[in-house]
Amino acid sequence: MIGLLLLKRNGCISVLAKAKMSTKNAAHVTGEVIDISSNTVYKVGRFLGKGGFARCYELIRRDGVQPSNVAGKVIAKSTLVKRGSRDKIVQEIEIHKKLNHAHVVKLMSHFEDHNNLYIVLELCESSSLMELQKRRKYVSEEETRYFMSQIVDGCAYLHNLHIIHRDLKLGNLFLNSRMHVKIGDFGLATVVQFDGERKKTLCGTPNYIAPEMLNKNGHSYEVDIWALGCILYTLLVGKPPFETQSLQDTYSRIKKNQYTIPSKISSHAANLIRSLLDPVPQRRPTVFNIPKTEFFRVGYHPLSLPTSCLTMPPKFDFVNKRRSLAADENLLHSLGVASRCPAAPTAGLNKRSGEPLSVVPEHQPLRTRPVNDAHPIPPRPMLNIETRTDYKKELFDLLASVIDAYQGTQVKFDAFDDILEPSCRPVFWVGKWVDYSDRYGLGYQLSDESIGVLFNDSTKMVTDTAFKQLQYVEKDGKESYHLSGQHPKSLEKKFQLLRYFRSYMMENLVRAGGDLAMTEGDELLRLPVMRQWLRTRSAILLLLSNGTLQANFFEDHEKVIICPLLEAVTCITGKGEMFTMKIDKMKKYGYPSDLYKRLKYMRTQMQKMIEGVKGSSQSATASSDPSASSDKAPIEKRQHRVHL
Repeated sequence: MIGLLLLKRNGCISVLAKAKMSTKNAAHVTGEVIDISSNTVYKVGRFLGKGGFARCYELIRRDGVQPSNVAGKVIAKSTLVKRGSRDKIVQEIEIHKKLNHAHVVKLMSHFEDHNNLYIVLELCESSSLMELQKRRKYVSEEETRYFMSQIVDGCAYLHNLHIIHRDLKLGNLFLNSRMHVKIGDFGLATVVQFDGERKKTLCGTPNYIAPEMLNKNGHSYEVDIWALGCILYTLLVGKPPFETQSLQDTYSRIKKNQYTIPSKISSHAANLIRSLLDPVPQRRPTVFNIPKTEFFRVGYHPLSLPTSCLTMPPKFDFVNKRRSLAADENLLHSLGVASRCPAAPTAGLNKRSGEPLSVVPEHQPLRTRPVNDAHPIPPRPMLNIETRTDYKKELFDLLASVIDAYQGTQVKFDAFDDILEPSCRPVFWVGKWVDYSDRYGLGYQLSDESIGVLFNDSTKMVTDTAFKQLQYVEKDGKESYHLSGQHPKSLEKKFQLLRYFRSYMMENLVRAGGDLAMTEGDELLRLPVMRQWLRTRSAILLLLSNGTLQANFFEDHEKVIICPLLEAVTCITGKGEMFTMKIDKMKKYGYPSDLYKRLKYMRTQMQKMIEGVKGSSQSATASSDPSASSDKAPIEKRQHRVHL
């Protein structure tokens, strides 16, 4: 088996084969793998992550069968020598392969070759709720309602089949490209053989273990209900209810039922948390009764969420939570998004259909809104987008810590693959940018092909990929949202400048795609905006409002991206290859000297950003009000160049 080594090659940070690995490590595969039983050939794609003795890769089918892209869990047979290990994986496959539900990861097939066992799974492109929670810290009750209803739906399906998952946690709740929750990892799952059976095995994840399991009293379905309570609490509060610095203290708090619900949590959510975390298992609600609680029956319940929720709160502030279903329908049609609202409120759970649970408020009267209303959602100020920390101090300290821990050019190759953590890759980064700060500001294109401008007067404007939604941030950080073409007259000139930037970006950089359609959840989309930038002769540093710091180096077009919340570093080569590393592992195992030099440079420039030093391209004579420029004056394309 081979390890991974990050080296500088022709100015690029590259992954090269190197160093023989110990067979104790999880299996490494490259090239192609073949399922002989079905004659299916898979091309091995990007590395997705690892856990235990398994490594996960994206697999691409060669036969054209959809879905063509799947996830492959690869387990080295050398790790299955002990009978207990073999029995465990056999039980996992036997349980998982029978499952077919909208909110359970689909196991499509399994096969083996001389070296490895392969489990082919549904690909979940948006990682898991664990990464979402780390980026966001906590989420709104509306989002929590959306996620929890799907988790409860999937759990109800399992309990109907007499299956206890026994390891429900954020890291095992995966998200696909449509932000649908998928329960995965059935390595600890068990089947209840008869009514009243109590399992005796102590297993699970410390922060989610139920007290009856710790007390060895025997356990059943109720341990999953307890885990649901821990998940609900963590999403709303930002940390598990019983978490401490030591395992012993955590277990002590679980046994004593010692936790605190912050006052900011609504009474409906607090009541549900208390019932799910009841120390007496028999008093906890069944998974089938959870949807009947007030938390799910009262309040706004989004039917979909945009992928921007992975790093940015959605703009619920702009959604009138008391508006009628009829008004919702008008809004969604005006945005080009089909409504999926059920015809009637649903409080229960369809245990046979496998469809996700949908809950709508019952206490609100139906009202109508004229279809030709000029503003389906009245634009109004939101919470100040700048009130959260600007992350600069955190970024500087993070850079300082990884630089100070640098161990020289020697890297511990026998563990280098542990540094890579693809699940922590950034959600948004700047793909292209153009500097017009001599007149207007900095234009940029995010990785999802949305376009934004940081104007010279410190206001910001960004539009979604489809150019149907407009987001504007004032100097003081107050944010407003408008449908494209329905913005106030005061923003007209800046809007025209944004159009020019977008047209220029698309003409020079963006692949032709015609009119782009909105997708589910995009009506709640909120994009990060450019907060600050600094340009030098060697690089440009870009700081987004979600805390992402990016440096683009001019000589070789390398990009280095720092996420302070996930404490991860991402390198993008000039060829577009992306590698994400955890900083704590970089400190432990070392990292390449080329990356060390780039991080040192970023720290130096970060200090300048903290001190408010302007970049060399930011003209001191630039207009302080870009809207004062003629809205009909085209951008002089000959004088500027779009940068990768």
